[in-house]
Amino acid sequence: MKHFVLALGLSLGLLTPALVSAQELGQKGDAIFSVDRLMGVTGTKRDPEGLPATQDFTSISFGWRGQAMAPFDVPRLSFDYLPIDHLSIGGSLGYVSVDGENAGDYEAFLFAPRVGYAYAFGRVVGIWPRGGLTYHTQSPGDVTEKGFALSLECPFTFSPASHFAFHVGPTFDIDMFGSIKLGNLEKQDLTYRAFGLNAGLLGWF
Repeated sequence: MKHFVLALGLSLGLLTPALVSAQELGQKGDAIFSVDRLMGVTGTKRDPEGLPATQDFTSISFGWRGQAMAPFDVPRLSFDYLPIDHLSIGGSLGYVSVDGENAGDYEAFLFAPRVGYAYAFGRVVGIWPRGGLTYHTQSPGDVTEKGFALSLECPFTFSPASHFAFHVGPTFDIDMFGSIKLGNLEKQDLTYRAFGLNAGLLGWF
């Protein structure tokens, strides 16, 4: 019994500093690196000028979303910094390039600066609502699409280990304006609107 009590006391003594040092997400000076929209489900409305109705489609993915995707489906690398407690400033960068013989070439790019409010309920669960703007382009074949959107998202974070977390939550993107151009034809208006549930990974120090 003495050995058990001694071992338990030693284990708690070694574990306590680790628990105390476990930093909650959202503190001043946090630098957060993340992979956003790595997997999820998204419903998208495509509204081209001159057509009587919008085009609706849904994408479900795990890591890779394939060719001719909706512009907001592009997985992206992100960096955010907290200059004060809870307030985050940062952005995302995404790029896809496909060189296909049968389906044709495909290229997509997006840049999304944002601000957010990171709040931890404890060492495990937190919430991180964010909002910003997204500039996106994609070029399937001879078609070039461009847009500028308002983007809102509210992921919940789940941290199984210190300085590492999964995040999952709703995402909403709506183009304020956009365009499509096919070859030498005249440019026309084109906007997207998307709502989804997406997930990713993050780490901070």
